[in-house]
Amino acid sequence: MNKKYENLEKIYYKGKNIDKEYEKRTKSSSTIVTDLMIYSEYKKQQVPLFFKVLPKHFKLQEEIGKKSKKIELKFQKLTTLMADYTVNKLFVNEILYTNKVEGIHSSKKAIYSELQNKKNEKKYNKKEKLVGIVKKYENILKNKEEKIENKEDFRKIYDKLFIDFLDNDNYKLDGEIFRKDGVDVKNDTMEVIHRGILGEENIQKEVEKVIKFLNNEEIPSLIKISIIHFFVEYIHPFYDGNGRFGRYLLSMNLAKYVGKYTALSISYIIAQNKMKYYKSFKEVESKYNLGEITFFVENILENIIEGQNSILELVEKTIEKAEYMNKICKEIEEERKDLKEIEIQILYIYIQDYLFNGFEKIKNKDIAKIPNLNKTQQTINKYTKKLEEKGFVKKVSERPLRYEIENRLAEKF
Repeated sequence: MNKKYENLEKIYYKGKNIDKEYEKRTKSSSTIVTDLMIYSEYKKQQVPLFFKVLPKHFKLQEEIGKKSKKIELKFQKLTTLMADYTVNKLFVNEILYTNKVEGIHSSKKAIYSELQNKKNEKKYNKKEKLVGIVKKYENILKNKEEKIENKEDFRKIYDKLFIDFLDNDNYKLDGEIFRKDGVDVKNDTMEVIHRGILGEENIQKEVEKVIKFLNNEEIPSLIKISIIHFFVEYIHPFYDGNGRFGRYLLSMNLAKYVGKYTALSISYIIAQNKMKYYKSFKEVESKYNLGEITFFVENILENIIEGQNSILELVEKTIEKAEYMNKICKEIEEERKDLKEIEIQILYIYIQDYLFNGFEKIKNKDIAKIPNLNKTQQTINKYTKKLEEKGFVKKVSERPLRYEIENRLAEKF
């Protein structure tokens, strides 16, 4: 950021007149002054959140758009199977880390299993309490856009996101739509660092403002959803789950405005930058900040880019491995003329499974579902058996039927 542009708190501690600077900033034609109000300890009254648009912010938004297109192009270089495996990793990490930010432990295996249960329409695992959150994030994967047109839509998203927890007192809401009583946010030392808005009537009014702001097409999308991310946390409309709810909304809106891949990287990066993330919330509410949200939004934009960079790194490593894999596969084809085309295709799938699947081994019945292969499971089983007899794969389970490549082949990679 331009060194001359500092937050108001720093200006105050330099002995300068922040009232004059506040007036200058909020009256500037390059400032977005919202009708989202927070309490100012300095002014002893409500002040609007405001965002000063600086040249750097145009560059950040432009970079996010460019990286989104780059990610899409990179994914097009992957086979269907490689793309699925890569998306699975992003999906699992996003849920793992949105929980981790709140100190909630989930395992990658449990999240992946629940995702597979959803895909295969199997019964869910009640014990893991992942049904709601997996289903909601799966909507992002499927490009299912959720419209928020009223405060009841807010509550519906919350209920579906935390369907596994609704029998827990912390998730039960005693108001008409939101919480009725007060709620405190505490840090690790149990110090109160934020108090949610008091009174359900006030909460409802503020949520209605959020929805109006969300649907304001005149404000740049990424700036808008970043401001909303802060303000939903400020309202704290629920007793528990506000952080995960807020990050889901952020992911949901990123999917709409940037792309689903970017949407599945934000919690992972926030978890890596957790201290800075929480500090940016605190700074907006600091006594001498007077409602400025410029630096918070900038932090969110930078996190989005960092998340995109992590996706690009993952996909580029996958492409690099794939190029080496293709080289080895060609060598196998040249050396083993006895292999039929269908056997080579199936072996290629097993090699991809070995290299890129970080979870359970692929089932034969799932191989039969792969687009463009057009083979029945019976045919897959027949030729997998032949590959086993030729020393390329070994059986790892009977029910369900699963194979993996033999050790001598794995050593080539």
